[in-house]
Amino acid sequence: MEAPVPASSLIHSATLVSAGIYLILKFNILFINTGLLNLIFGIGSITACYGGLTAASQSDMKKLLAYSTISHCGFIFASIALNNFLVTIVYLFLHGLFKAMTFFCAGSIIKVNNTQETRFMGMLKNQLIHSITLIISTINLAGLPFTFGYMYKLLFLNFLIISYFNIISYGFLITGMLCSVVYSFKIIYYSCFDF
Repeated sequence: MEAPVPASSLIHSATLVSAGIYLILKFNILFINTGLLNLIFGIGSITACYGGLTAASQSDMKKLLAYSTISHCGFIFASIALNNFLVTIVYLFLHGLFKAMTFFCAGSIIKVNNTQETRFMGMLKNQLIHSITLIISTINLAGLPFTFGYMYKLLFLNFLIISYFNIISYGFLITGMLCSVVYSFKIIYYSCFDF
């Protein structure tokens, strides 16, 4: 998407994610009654894995963040299939908050570096506040320990363990979660610590 960073932030943290998820939640009773939760879970797990793998292979900062949004949409889809409203809404709010913070910090870092390519970025002493905020929001999106993202992913995994879905879909979700740690490390290292 060729758009300024504030527009990307709005689209990827709120509009794009919330509109589709809201519709799926609104018609959730239909999916429960027709037995389509297995299909939603499968689509969500494949989307989470695909988005995570693609984001981990990107070097453009905005593309990395966009594909990570696809991965998180897959996780939200899978949480809808778990039929737990609280898990889905908490993830939706946390993703919106931290993704918006990440995009705004990324926009500032991109402007100072004059490039979106993470390989050409580095540690900037005059961007200390943006770097710290980017680190905090990214580790929350990755779900590293002692963060809100970790508490959500722990809750998500607990509900995932007690559900009865296809084991292959579990593998896709775990791969997507591991890839989220990889691309979060990439964005933090290349934009904040690399020389």
